[in-house]
Amino acid sequence: MILTISNLGLQVIGFVYRMMLTRLAGTEAMGLNSLVMQIYSLAVSVCISGMNVAVVTLVGRLSSANSGSINRLVKAAFRMYIVLFLFISVPVAIFRGGIAVRLIGDGGAANAILLVLICIFLTGIENLLKSVHIGTGRAGTTAASELIEQGARLILVFLLLKNFGAGSDTSSVILILLGMVFSEFFSIGTLLWSYSRKYSLDSKKDMSIDEHILIRSYLAILIPATLTGIASTAFESISTLLLPSRLILAGYSRDAALSAIGLINGVAMPLVTMPMCFVLASNNIRLPEIAAAASAHDEQRLKLLIRKSLYAAAIAAFLVSLPLLPLLTKLSNIFFGIAPTQKVINLLSLKTAIIYFQITAVMILNALMKQGDVLAFALIGEFAQLLLIYVLSANPFLHIYGYIMAMIMGEGLRLVLNLFSIRKHGSHSMEKGASINPPPKAVKAKLFIRKVLPFHPATH
Repeated sequence: MILTISNLGLQVIGFVYRMMLTRLAGTEAMGLNSLVMQIYSLAVSVCISGMNVAVVTLVGRLSSANSGSINRLVKAAFRMYIVLFLFISVPVAIFRGGIAVRLIGDGGAANAILLVLICIFLTGIENLLKSVHIGTGRAGTTAASELIEQGARLILVFLLLKNFGAGSDTSSVILILLGMVFSEFFSIGTLLWSYSRKYSLDSKKDMSIDEHILIRSYLAILIPATLTGIASTAFESISTLLLPSRLILAGYSRDAALSAIGLINGVAMPLVTMPMCFVLASNNIRLPEIAAAASAHDEQRLKLLIRKSLYAAAIAAFLVSLPLLPLLTKLSNIFFGIAPTQKVINLLSLKTAIIYFQITAVMILNALMKQGDVLAFALIGEFAQLLLIYVLSANPFLHIYGYIMAMIMGEGLRLVLNLFSIRKHGSHSMEKGASINPPPKAVKAKLFIRKVLPFHPATH
């Protein structure tokens, strides 16, 4: 109930935020901002996404131990996060001028890239603290921190754009990023205060679990959880950065291309994906249930849970999204003062319906410990989608519609492959070799890793 109310509040804030950006910054600035934020998405997939899974998993297993063990895990995770962050951020900072000119198409975006890197660093700290709270069942604190952060971001960005936003699109993006950076301090402060009250800051208070075992277990979860996120985000970023030049070949001006991208990402997608909250909530509930049924070799329950998971995606696609379809153009005009064509809405709705099934299928495969299939199918689907975007979006007769059609076909291919894999593996309980179980030398390490690793959740 707490998370549901929090998510509803965040959705309302998100709508108000996008409405405000549309009116104060314009769709061209929103389109440029979406290009700059591809760097953010890529860095998050490398540095943060796998860390979240690993920390939540291990903290959940350590929650009954002394708080010193959790604190030692957090320190180890933070050190590895710093290494990954420097690995990504240093080259980006050095070559930010070339990235801004060649990839984003705006040399003035170099300063915005520096702000993105600062925001990524703070986001990583926030996510590390959030993962600790989620792993120990303190979701209320994370919900409060999210609401505080997003509320602060809305106010800060509004004040910055209102008072200093009469300049270029690049200056508007810099003001948006400044608001993002300062809003991170609100959530980090809330989580750090809660963490310091709950957990010991002295990691030497509990020496029952060797730190090397913690790191080995952490890496065993971190690596496979990160690779899929990197692959998907990298292809998505390449596609988004490539899109303006392909639309220009189709006859668009640069401003028109940025406006079209901003209209889709900042206006249409938030409306079309409203039922996503239901699908994600269902998947969060089903993943541990499917994993438990698979590990218990309960094939009857396993098949039932798989069917129910796919039914939930069908409910979101057909019983929620479909009735909303005729209203989305009117809602877009009401909320944002601008609306995409009905054809764009229809195509995006079809793409989103496929994604509901797609992320559900990925959740099922992860619960069945088939992360290798998830990674392989992600590479195949994303590569096919990138090729289709390259060809179709430059076609003068298709242009932006070709971009959406390419995403539909790419996601559809990935969905079909995932469903075939579920059909193959879903009738069996967990197969040999499915769990990650690195062979440590010490018996104590074996017992700990066997206790922790078979139950780790995976991400799509």
